Amino acid sequence: LVLRLRGGGCIMELLRDEELDEPFNYDFTYLKDTGKVYKRGDVTYHRPYGWKRIALKVLDKYPDNVWLGRKGDRKFSDDGEWAVCYHGTQRSFVQGIVNGYDINKGKRFKYGRGIYSTPHVHLAEDYAKEFEWKGDTYKLVFQNRVNLAETQ
Repeated sequence: LVLRLRGGGCIMELLRDEELDEPFNYDFTYLKDTGKVYKRGDVTYHRPYGWKRIALKVLDKYPDNVWLGRKGDRKFSDDGEWAVCYHGTQRSFVQGIVNGYDINKGKRFKYGRGIYSTPHVHLAEDYAKEFEWKGDTYKLVFQNRVNLAETQ
């Protein structure tokens, strides 16, 4: 989950403690793109500069954690690692997404049935709806891992 904040404050209260994995949070808010190329799943990983990442617990979601790759600032993918993409959304959909994407809950599929993601956070931001939380304005974008071998 990556957040763009227009103001101050903390929005982690929207999620339950057992859903969060704080050691993997990362603040990209004031970092700038220096041209360094990162890879995840053998695809360029466009870091979410200008956003703050709040990590959800996903370790051991599958039989192994190879799909996540190794932790750390690295330029290259690990074997079996999945690509990173972004999905813009609105506040009311957060809990449903955290519990697992359910395509059957989708109501409009502008480009065909599916869950839309992009490798660029700024494009996902176009689909994220601003909302107010305790006097501050936010946008929500999920940073996902995608198994490209099983997508169209």
